[in-house]
Amino acid sequence: MDGNKKIFISHSSKDKPIVDQFVDKILRLGLNIDINTIAYTSREDTGVINGENISQYIKNNIANCEFVFFFISENYKRSEVCLNEMGAAWATDRSVKLMLFPNLSFKSIGWLYNLNKGAHLDNEEALDSLYDDIVEKLNLKAKASSWNRYKKEFIGYIKSTVKQISNIPALIDIVQEDEDLGILDYRELFDEQNSILINTLNTLTEATVIYADSLVKRTDQLNTYSNNPYAISQCKAIMKALANDYNKMADVIDNQEPLIKSSFSNMVDHSIKIHNVGINNPQIENENRIAFLEMITAINKCKQSILDQKRVLASTTHLESSQIKAQKRLIKCYEKLIATFDACLIKSNELTSL
Repeated sequence: MDGNKKIFISHSSKDKPIVDQFVDKILRLGLNIDINTIAYTSREDTGVINGENISQYIKNNIANCEFVFFFISENYKRSEVCLNEMGAAWATDRSVKLMLFPNLSFKSIGWLYNLNKGAHLDNEEALDSLYDDIVEKLNLKAKASSWNRYKKEFIGYIKSTVKQISNIPALIDIVQEDEDLGILDYRELFDEQNSILINTLNTLTEATVIYADSLVKRTDQLNTYSNNPYAISQCKAIMKALANDYNKMADVIDNQEPLIKSSFSNMVDHSIKIHNVGINNPQIENENRIAFLEMITAINKCKQSILDQKRVLASTTHLESSQIKAQKRLIKCYEKLIATFDACLIKSNELTSL
């Protein structure tokens, strides 16, 4: 067990995209906390080492860390594992921080509400208070300018994304519980999921362009030292910058991949319901089918782009330790994304077979 963990992240794996942003924007960049001091099981660089017992890992880190963060969502409240982690933390004298998703009320967290320990993730004042507390207790050298910048980026992300993530299961529940929906209702639900998927694929495309530009930049920088065998420190600095580029791209994939999977699956389900309700409106059903086929085309195009990127990345020479680690992480993210694209295409057969 790594005894240097200062912070333990208790969360539902279903909320990984949002928790990833908190770890990166608030803890790592905003507070300048060493990533190696954070116990966060949903990522390779902060999680369980291969062969280590995960239950013991969680128990040890909760008992020895300085802060325990609970990311309270509907997913968290439904998870027996998460609630067990909460119970274990309350049994210690660790400093506990309850971070509530914006779609939850304080009263919805039950007895914890009476302890007045909760704060919404998008509450700027609460985040500033968190900053003061952690900086003091961990004796950090965090820059106020960096904090304010990344805090605003995080809050902006929460406000623009949390509704999409939290509403996905809600939409499913509504459809499952209400048997009186008609073809127009299902088309509206289809369009909502289609919009989420389009925005997600656009985010991936934009990140890919930025990533490609950074690769060109790093290559040009390395070429300036190609004839200088003594420029080792300069080349290592460039490779560390490249590692940062890799990790940024991996972060985007980690954040967007769950949305691709869920929104596409919902689109298929809503399309099937449009068909099953009855072809009372051929125009709507045809529009629905065209939109769906366009999305399949977009996914195939995006998948091919990711395959090409993975192929190039896999052939990149290993030059520096942080570059190697980040390269391996990004390759795994590419593989996960490709698997999600494949799952979407398999899911589409449920509709095309009708």
